[in-house]
Amino acid sequence: MDLQYSDQTKKIIMVGKQEIVCETSRKMRDILKKAKDEIEQERTIVEEKIQFARAVELAFVFNHIKNDVQEVKLSRSKSPPVLTVKGVKKKVKLALTCINSFQSQLRNRPLGLSPTLEGFIRTLDLEKVAQIHFVPNNIKATLVLKGKLDILAIEGDVQKAQDKLKQVFGDETLNLTPEQIAVTEGDGWKVFLGELEAEAKSSSEGCRIELLKNPGSVMLTGFTNMVTDIKIKLCDYLDKKRLSSQFIPATKEQVDFVENCLDLSELLDLKNQGISLLPVRTLPTGLKVTGTAENLNTAVSAIKKELLSIQSETFTYDKPGEALALIKQNDSLKVKAGDNGCMCVLEFVTNETSTCLSKHKLPNGLSLTIWQKDILHQRADAVVCQLCNCSDPVTGVTKAILTATGIDVPEMINDIKSIMGALTEETALAISAGTLPFKELILAVTPGVGSGVNPVVGNLQSVVMNCLETAEVNQCQSIAFPTLGRPGSTLDQRVRETLTAILENCKETKSKNKYLQHIHLVEKDGSTANKFKEMAQMMVVSADSINKVDACLKKSRQMPTTLKQGYVPSVPAMLLLPTVQIAGKTVMLKKGDITQESTEAIVNSNNNSLDLNSGVSGAILKAAGSTVKDECKKIGSQANDGVVVTGGGQLQCLYIMHMVGPKTAPLITAAVEKTLGKCDQLNIATVAFPAIGTGNAGIDFRVAINAIFVGMENYFLKNTASSLKTINIVAFETNVHDIFATFFDERQQMSSGGTEVIFIIIILNVAPIMSVSPVMK
Repeated sequence: MDLQYSDQTKKIIMVGKQEIVCETSRKMRDILKKAKDEIEQERTIVEEKIQFARAVELAFVFNHIKNDVQEVKLSRSKSPPVLTVKGVKKKVKLALTCINSFQSQLRNRPLGLSPTLEGFIRTLDLEKVAQIHFVPNNIKATLVLKGKLDILAIEGDVQKAQDKLKQVFGDETLNLTPEQIAVTEGDGWKVFLGELEAEAKSSSEGCRIELLKNPGSVMLTGFTNMVTDIKIKLCDYLDKKRLSSQFIPATKEQVDFVENCLDLSELLDLKNQGISLLPVRTLPTGLKVTGTAENLNTAVSAIKKELLSIQSETFTYDKPGEALALIKQNDSLKVKAGDNGCMCVLEFVTNETSTCLSKHKLPNGLSLTIWQKDILHQRADAVVCQLCNCSDPVTGVTKAILTATGIDVPEMINDIKSIMGALTEETALAISAGTLPFKELILAVTPGVGSGVNPVVGNLQSVVMNCLETAEVNQCQSIAFPTLGRPGSTLDQRVRETLTAILENCKETKSKNKYLQHIHLVEKDGSTANKFKEMAQMMVVSADSINKVDACLKKSRQMPTTLKQGYVPSVPAMLLLPTVQIAGKTVMLKKGDITQESTEAIVNSNNNSLDLNSGVSGAILKAAGSTVKDECKKIGSQANDGVVVTGGGQLQCLYIMHMVGPKTAPLITAAVEKTLGKCDQLNIATVAFPAIGTGNAGIDFRVAINAIFVGMENYFLKNTASSLKTINIVAFETNVHDIFATFFDERQQMSSGGTEVIFIIIILNVAPIMSVSPVMK
């Protein structure tokens, strides 16, 4: 076949066999058509550019639409962020429509996380976070950082992205108790924290650990799994370092031997384990062992084992001359006992008795009790000391009392003499009781021989009245009087004038006394004490005696002044009997309605959901009003050991401490400790507890009050700088109050001590018991 092309006519001429020409012609037409189409296509290719505000938005759009616009060519540049679409005009138009549609769905939203958590996420590779946590879950979203950190996502996936971030990341704040804060200041904590931080850094899922000093807390921020793991390790460490106490029952003799002869701390190397021992001499006697949880059980086991090796025997020597002989040999007996690994204790009997001769209820509600005993053994807030306005102002009982205070008596006498001229007779002065177990000593100035004052009725009455007023001013609950009187006055005169003054006080202060509740007349001499008893029975029982008090007792009385430096009156906190001191804190038992308490805080034994509307809790919530109920509802459900704080609502208190009502004695102890800790966090000085555990929990009343006391003792042992001063325990039911009152009375008796009635030698050792015989002369 012959093929020719005419440039003039622009034609191709083919000459040959018909079938060959036809086939070639067909192929030629196909080639020409294809070329024509390609030329046409070249003429319609376009290129469009889309400007983006941020490169991260460009990358997000590009990654999510590239598979949907495959018939065009996409390219991007980061600076400036531009997406280029190139292709046939028609295809480009379709691609732009797809891109615009996707862009119209985009939304910028905040992460919805805490600032600390957002700060942690800022430190991460944001694109990697999106790739790992958004893409596999088909969430069309990414993280954008420009000033603030936002989520960039299509509208339907914004909430999914926020939820996913909350699932992946988390933060926890561990609020530390004062005890735990002390743990964080030790070297052991620093080593432990360093190991935790190294572990967090080496993990693919990091965690930031931050110790905040004020308030004391540990903040954990990071990936949820790592935060949870670190929190468990932190809590476990702090729990092991938590100070707790166990009580080991022991006899009084074992306690004495451990304290005086057997240094268990050295023997068992307890100090290096952070274990301390405290002898408990109140019933039940024993040893209180305090230390960290990780070491406590081991220490207790070792101490119990040592106690089993301590034996004791008591011998009584009451035959004539035996006691005197043993006293003379006291030192040598102790040496011999010590040489044999024993302890010898001699306790001498005194026949002195403490007798309550009579009790009376006075018209204004005060009680009057007549005692035959040594006034130094009387339990009272204030004790009166008589100063006679004469050359020797300090004599007799007053000298004995002042000597027992530990104050320099000669110096004090000189001070008193130097100011006596400036003091009027009948003045009452409150001074410190020094080492004596009283709150105040009240110095009462009475007329002396040659003072120029006629011994008329009324002088001694005014002295007594001023002493009572001074006790009230200084917030004393009880006052004890010895026998007062001026030299030359008869016993009948002194007794009658003293009782008359007390009865006059009843009439004048019927609605005025706020603090003073108990008056004690104490006389060691039996005849004088019985004279008080006889006259009190005549004068107090007869109501007419009060109305016949001489009007001259109503003359004006001088209020207390101060002595020279060193003898300034002190004002103690109010004590409400029955009263016990724990670590210098006043613990008082009251019968009544806790909602009427005026303490800074009251405690409510509530349920887990903080809405217990029965019993004491129901009374508190009802009296406090709706604001407190709303606060409880807002706080929400609590764990079994929860203690939370709300305002006082319509009550007189500032705060209500809501504890989840404990069901066992150990839980009562723990709840009391935790509540006292909350009080210290708020710098509270006064708090009132109900009779915890005696209601729905059904705990034995005596077991409940003992558990409350153990909780207070545990807490104050570890928190010596507590802001708390006064703790009221308020019992509503009479039967509960009576059991509690008996417990208080026993604690008071144990703390004040008593008089032994036998002569004893106690021998304790860890070897076979040695025999001791009295040496007689």
